[in-house]
Amino acid sequence: MRPCASRRFKQRFLVSPIWETKPWVSRIAQNTPGSELIEAPLLIVQGTDEVLIRADIQQRFAQRLCASGQQLEYREVPGAGHLAVGDAADDEVVRWLTDRLSTPPPIFAGLGPSSPRARGAGRGADPSGDHRAP
Repeated sequence: MRPCASRRFKQRFLVSPIWETKPWVSRIAQNTPGSELIEAPLLIVQGTDEVLIRADIQQRFAQRLCASGQQLEYREVPGAGHLAVGDAADDEVVRWLTDRLSTPPPIFAGLGPSSPRARGAGRGADPSGDHRAP
């Protein structure tokens, strides 16, 4: 970057931390996982040797989701780092997904008329009113 362009960039965009700057404050909040419950169960797989998102941080995130009512399973893969965890856990993830897709999903009682599933959209919707999670 040219010196002049670099100075303009810093003056315009690096005035304050991004998490304190509009519109990024609201964008970050909108994109922070866990602000809304989802109807499907979650599987969070974490490598114990992860350095980008440490296991203790991921554990607290999973605990916060559970406390808010999110259905999830948290599993750690010993010795796996950021790039290795996918390969290390792929058989376990496939088993978890297969188990979820091979059993009938539970009926969710809290779906209102404005829900996409209640309007008949999405896989698993039943126009008769028996609205099941996919």
